[in-house]
Parts: sequence; C-alpha cells; structure tokens
Amino acid sequence: MGHIPSYIPSHILSPAPQHRTAQLQRHVADIAELHFIDAPHLLRLYYKPQPDTPPPDALPTPKYAWFHTPEQQLGDPKNPQQWEVAPEGLDAQQHDRQTEGWRACWDMLAPLVRDVYDGVLGFSQGAAVAAALAAMVSDDNDMTGKYKCRFVICCSGYIPVAVEASDMLVGRDTPIRMPTLHVYAGSHNNGDRQVMTEASRALCACFAEDTRVCVEHAQGHLVPRESLDDVREFLMRMMTC
Repeated sequence: MGHIPSYIPSHILSPAPQHRTAQLQRHVADIAELHFIDAPHLLRLYYKPQPDTPPPDALPTPKYAWFHTPEQQLGDPKNPQQWEVAPEGLDAQQHDRQTEGWRACWDMLAPLVRDVYDGVLGFSQGAAVAAALAAMVSDDNDMTGKYKCRFVICCSGYIPVAVEASDMLVGRDTPIRMPTLHVYAGSHNNGDRQVMTEASRALCACFAEDTRVCVEHAQGHLVPRESLDDVREFLMRMMTC
C-alpha cells in the first residue's frame, strides 16, 4: 500500500447514520474526513398503534435503508410520505430477513470506493454493506489493483443475508485480506439487542487474523466513548501503511 502523508486526512465513506457516530467524528476530525451518504432505498413511515395514543402527525426526516425484506414496500421519492400502521415482522431482528437491495448498493458505492475514498466506516446495516464492499474490493484488487479503498471499519456489524453480498463473505477458500476494525458489543450487560454478539463475531471471522482487529465493548448498539481510541489508533496505522 502506498504511503499517505500524515498531514493529509484519510477520506472515509460512511454508510452510517451521522447521529450514531457524532462522538467518533469529533475524536478523529484531525486525521479523517467522514463523508456520509444516504442509502438508496427510501423507507415508508410506519408506527405501531398504542392504546389511547393517536397516530403521530409530524413527519420526521426521511429514512433510508441499504437492505430490506422481500415483503417490505419502499417509499416513492416522488410522492409525499405519510404514517402507516406497521406490518407484521418489523422488529429489532428484521436484518435476518433483509435479503434485498445489494445490487443498488453496489451500483451506488462502487465508483466511490474505486476513485474517491481511502476507507469505509459503517454502522449496523451500513457495517454489513462495508464488509461486503471490503470483500469485493479485496478480491478485485488482487487482480487489477484499481480500487483506492484499502481499509474498512465495521461498527455493530453482521454478515448480510442478501445472497450476492453474503456469498462474498462466507464459504470462501481463504479469508478476506483487507485491514479491518470491528467494534461491537460483547455478550455481557445484555450485549447488543439489535445485532447479537455472535453475529458480529461471525463477521470478524470472515477476515484474515493478521489483517483484522476486533474490539468488544459493553455499551450496546452504538460506538461508545471507550472504543474511540481504538478507532483512532487503527486510522493512524492506516495513514502510515
């Protein structure tokens, strides 16, 4: 890998909610520029009815997804959004059924990791996308060396169930050889109630032991303060490789 002078910040693509990584942004602002990007799939606005509680009236900021379930109807950017009663099956573990959406993700992100960004930082669903990108970029760079992206950070990540994406991560003859940092909740203190600890550990195992760093914390579905130095240390190392 070519040397990056320490005074040039790494340019990092982040398919992650900006509010989820606010502390992290501040902690690495002098060495990394995070550029946030919305996912390609607009989500419809769902709510779960509660007794004696009227439906919400204010419309939130539009929300987008990288993957979605086959039965999940997506929003139409051309039409105004409105609240709808949530269908069955929308819960904290729905990522286990989100088999759709990878091709649109790749079409959107491939030019960016090829020509623009040094690395990718993803959170939760975005971390699943980041891992799949790492697999695709690593495999292609072995043959062509055409991608600029050379490291990935996965926070609360898991192996996506979208077939085209998961096939690049599991069932390989050799693990993926790209520098990766995995930050996720351990099993203590109830762990992460949205992405189970074992799911994040399984994602770690897709990457070669000598190129991966796995950091477990005790704070649930977030990037806690105690892990910020681990991210910074990893980025500093990437800047001198």
